[in-house]
Amino acid sequence: MWSRCQVGRGSSRRMATTSRWAWPKSGPPSPATTGLLGRPAADVTDLAGLRVSVADLHRIYQAARYDDVMRALPGVLASVEGFPGRRNGERREALLAYVSAYAVAAKLVTKLGSADLAMLCADRAATAAVEADSDTARGMAGYQVACALLRDDQVEDAERLAIALAEELTKPTRSDHPSIVSVAGALWLIAAVIAGRRTDRVQAWARLDRAEALAGLLGEDANHAWTAFGPTNVAIHRVSVTRRASASLRRPAAGRRLRPGTSSRHCCAT
Repeated sequence: MWSRCQVGRGSSRRMATTSRWAWPKSGPPSPATTGLLGRPAADVTDLAGLRVSVADLHRIYQAARYDDVMRALPGVLASVEGFPGRRNGERREALLAYVSAYAVAAKLVTKLGSADLAMLCADRAATAAVEADSDTARGMAGYQVACALLRDDQVEDAERLAIALAEELTKPTRSDHPSIVSVAGALWLIAAVIAGRRTDRVQAWARLDRAEALAGLLGEDANHAWTAFGPTNVAIHRVSVTRRASASLRRPAAGRRLRPGTSSRHCCAT
């Protein structure tokens, strides 16, 4: 079981977690799911090509082509693991590609219900994000750690992590840093969903309001850092939280800004 997990900064050194991860409640990975993280031979030397392969994987995932993601994932992970740029002048950019690749891997295995591999993938993303010294990468990885914790029923740890990281990343947000705005907003949304599940009206709506303020700063429906975050996404979460919590959470304007025909990308599914 995980101890409290943070994807943050120490006062004098970077830390990905307060302690190294351990197997979740569900135990070690099963043979069926560990096959997703196989290590086929890979020979990738071009950073641009690496970025394209990782971005394509995110697009395929968001198109709900999960079988295609499962087929492509082992090769992409092998590429980011073996990329020589991680050991030379392209190290930081290679680390960012590594974070992004393991973030989409964590999304997939979380959706498949594998808490064990979700923990593993999220931890790898978090460790690399801190090493890369990127707030956007830390937010992406932290979101996936929170989702993995939720999948393993470690709800309090997931909520603590989401709130702490959302608070930290919200402080420096500016409209010209849309990726940080987006990951901070996504963290507020997952925190709102957690509060809604326990019918905490005050916290759920306060967190949705924080997300809405960030969506206003962003000013559009976008997909920065593969979050699908924006005003419509916040409106969808208001409806979702309202339905999940109880009738006591209802507000007359809960779905006011949700446009007809808009598809939903819910928490831990983007």
